[in-house]
Amino acid sequence: MINPDCKRHLILKSIFVFFILFGILFTFKNVEAQTNTASVNIGDCYIRQDVPSGSYSNTGSSEGFSIQWYQPWMATNHGLVQFTLPSGSYTITKISLFLYAGGTSGTFTDCNIYKSNSTFDEGSVNWSSAPSYDGTVISSVSSLPSGTTEGWREFVLRGDGATNSLNSLTWGSTAMLHIRFAAESGATKSFWFYSKENANTSLRPYIQITYVAPPPTVTTQAVSSIASTTATGNGTVTDNGGATITERGVVWNTSTGPTTANNKAITSGNTGAYNASITGLTLGTLYYVKAYAINSNGIGYGNEVTFTTLNIPSVSNPTATSITTNTAILGANITSDGGSVITARGTCWGTSANPISNCVAEGGTTTGVFTHSRAGLPSGTLIHYRGYATNSVGTAYSSDATFTTITPAIVDWNNSNVQEITLSANRSFTFTNGKSGGVYSLFIKQNSTGGWNITWPADIKWAGGITPTFTTTAGAVDLVKFTHDGTNYYESGLMLDLK
Repeated sequence: MINPDCKRHLILKSIFVFFILFGILFTFKNVEAQTNTASVNIGDCYIRQDVPSGSYSNTGSSEGFSIQWYQPWMATNHGLVQFTLPSGSYTITKISLFLYAGGTSGTFTDCNIYKSNSTFDEGSVNWSSAPSYDGTVISSVSSLPSGTTEGWREFVLRGDGATNSLNSLTWGSTAMLHIRFAAESGATKSFWFYSKENANTSLRPYIQITYVAPPPTVTTQAVSSIASTTATGNGTVTDNGGATITERGVVWNTSTGPTTANNKAITSGNTGAYNASITGLTLGTLYYVKAYAINSNGIGYGNEVTFTTLNIPSVSNPTATSITTNTAILGANITSDGGSVITARGTCWGTSANPISNCVAEGGTTTGVFTHSRAGLPSGTLIHYRGYATNSVGTAYSSDATFTTITPAIVDWNNSNVQEITLSANRSFTFTNGKSGGVYSLFIKQNSTGGWNITWPADIKWAGGITPTFTTTAGAVDLVKFTHDGTNYYESGLMLDLK
């Protein structure tokens, strides 16, 4: 049974909320405070006083009990205290015995608390010997009052301040204690404590438990509905910590260990599963997330999870091969889908940098390298091109690249059976007006830059079926001869790199 008049001790200034839990009156502070106290009535608090006959008389029904010093043989006087703590689960940091005390004559220098080795019964009037006790001092109070001085005295039984902390003392346990004075010398001395029988209930002995009440217990589930700038955080309050949930939600940050000081989304409710909308995110960014809940004891955080917002795909390495006068094979490499399925990929081309026109899908929807044939290019033109890929977030492009389509060159044999062409670009040759039986000579010269190549028409037949490699150094001159049969031009002579 809890004494409603017991003293309550709280160090910090705050607004108190009172409620009953586990049959104990608890006092709680505001959200920042987590250390609380509870007071418990003492079951037995009375004196077994030594007398010359060697027996121990029962004064347990008295409103107070005294420990007197008349002669050295009275040093064995005992004050006996017995109590049982209530049930509980919070973390205990300190347990103290509070006795209201005063002196009537003389001054005692030390009053010690010991652990009893056996239980005792208030109803037993006499013992032939005192109950035995552990010789280890648990708690001690010095400079006790004398004369008419009265006041509360705290004996710390467990936690900081205890001479030898009684760590076995916890929720639901029973303690039997002895109060004793060391032997004194000099004149008669007397000292008293109020007992549990005292008519002034506010001065009765009590036990004060200092404990840490827990914040809510929370777990974090995987983030869902992830988009480029939004997502949904998920959590569960599995235990409200014995107090009403005043706020719950999720917190997030771009570094580990997010708290409510960073970013948070709040949702209503008490215990159970919940979700909260996470907004204002940056695409393609890694975020750290925790569920949280607040009660009057503090903030409880769940485990940390991570997610990455969606991004546009990543496209690189544009390629161009098999370039002709108006066709080429273009491609690129999709290195990342940005976290969302690719819905289209292809290439774009134009005559200025970073084209977004003439875009044609290749047909695939996966990451990796792709190529496809593009037609309709203007001949002899510098072409800008790049690859692209599209997902639910948007379209991404590779860097800009260029190539030049081949310039056509028409060789009209009606003009002469011997002709020359100086190359200043890659050229694609077309032969016209050849006569059956005609023999034709073509000088091919590189300009001062060199490095130019020729695409030959399909009606030329090379010796051995192999197209020769012509000289491409600057200023080089090659000579090739053909004989026409009315359909094809047959190589009939080749001289390379004439000097």
